[in-house]
Amino acid sequence: MAIFRSTDAVSGLLFIAFGTATLVAVLTTLNVGTPGEMGSGFFPLVASVLLVIVGICVTAKAMLTGAADGIEQFHWRPLLVVSASVLVSGLLLVSAGLVIAIPAAILVLALAMPNRNWPVMLIVAAAVTGFLYIVFVLGLQIRIPLLRV
Repeated sequence: MAIFRSTDAVSGLLFIAFGTATLVAVLTTLNVGTPGEMGSGFFPLVASVLLVIVGICVTAKAMLTGAADGIEQFHWRPLLVVSASVLVSGLLLVSAGLVIAIPAAILVLALAMPNRNWPVMLIVAAAVTGFLYIVFVLGLQIRIPLLRV
């Protein structure tokens, strides 16, 4: 089909699919409430409806312009590396602490970058770890283990 040759059309269809799936999940599992007394599902309901509307607009624009820009080959490596980075941070945060988990996740994430500079990545890891410590431990006073040996 010609519609699947446009990245905008495919993006719009994905927006519609995710928005519809979220809408169904919200309506079947959460209490939506009213605008005056919002339930836990009110914001997800509004967000999913807006996502479907954006998807319809993007898909309609792609179909009206008829531009087939061609979809490139999907790159699996960045997707897998980013997923691995999230997994590493989640597993290490509890077992090793913030000081180990965040730099490890950032260094794993660096593997997704084609032109990585390891000294810069170490500086970024230290800066992000410090920032997260300031925000979550000092600012929000969330009990996150800093270092477990």
